Amino acid sequence: KVADVLEFNYEIDAIDGVFPKDAEINVYRIVQESVNNIIKHSDAAEAEIKIKKIADKVVIEIKDDGRGFDVNNVKPSGSGLGLVGLKERTNMIGGTILINSSRGNGTEIKINLPF
Repeated sequence: KVADVLEFNYEIDAIDGVFPKDAEINVYRIVQESVNNIIKHSDAAEAEIKIKKIADKVVIEIKDDGRGFDVNNVKPSGSGLGLVGLKERTNMIGGTILINSSRGNGTEIKINLPF
């Protein structure tokens, strides 16, 4: 179920060509999976995506005001909300990922990707 109204705010720097092609597809998939998670699972009214090129890295911040979840109790299969995939893709690029969420308080994902 998609929320009746889901407002996405965004600030996106141009990062085309910053990463090699194989890493670029992973960056795209990270953002895609994060947006899918918000739409499918969060029940959020508002979400924010920031993709900023800062010095020698790209910082991706994705937040929502949805229902949140217990980050310490995510099952790796099926109901893992794609979080395992997000972590794997981030690691493949040599980046770091921080997921901050709790029930009733939305979710914030911050990813640093060096280039």
